[in-house]
Amino acid sequence: MQKFPKTNGHGTALNRDVVARTRRFLNEYGSALQTCAAALGGDRWQRRALALCEAVKGGSLSSKSCLKELNALLALLSLERVGQLEPDECGYFGLVEPDDPRVHDLCLMSDRLEDFVQSLEASDEIVQASMAA
Repeated sequence: MQKFPKTNGHGTALNRDVVARTRRFLNEYGSALQTCAAALGGDRWQRRALALCEAVKGGSLSSKSCLKELNALLALLSLERVGQLEPDECGYFGLVEPDDPRVHDLCLMSDRLEDFVQSLEASDEIVQASMAA
């Protein structure tokens, strides 16, 4: 199972906000995210999505690690990782034909995840800018 760095106990409001928002997102879409990760990356990516869901649920994940994992899953779902996957993972996305009924769900999950990650990153940029001022 994927291991994530624990928060240091001095978490900022941003850290708590990112993790709380991610927890709500994964409560709603975690199962679909795992299914989509499995369809495009196999068991390893399904386990990675599950590990993220469990770490966020358990509160043991920093905002930085949370964003890193969300971005990795987004890269998988948006097919950015196709050329970077391990050889045993490369064929999964090729098994999904364009007329496969899962394509709609994969695209929808990719879009939802992209919107969510962008909203997290935008709020992070706003907080960073206000702290620098």
